[in-house]
Amino acid sequence: MISKELQEIFNDLERRDPDAAKRTVIQGELIDLSLNIARLRKERGWSQRELARRMGTSHPRVNGWEHPIPDMTLRSLERLANVFEVSIRDLFEPRVK
Repeated sequence: MISKELQEIFNDLERRDPDAAKRTVIQGELIDLSLNIARLRKERGWSQRELARRMGTSHPRVNGWEHPIPDMTLRSLERLANVFEVSIRDLFEPRVK
């Protein structure tokens, strides 16, 4: 079940870009989130183990986040946003080049 805050983020994305939900949630998997976690981590030159250490979580958990599985809590999203110094909303924004 998705939290109210995450649902509001998805609703806002969909209002601004009707195709956002299709890009963001594919078969229940948070594809853009997973890609953004990996991208932000790599931009900082961190390994998955380093991100896990900074967050106080396990390497397998970080690996799972980067490979789209529905195992993300709001607390984990808040911690990721804090570690990467971005907003939770930024984690879900499709990256435009």
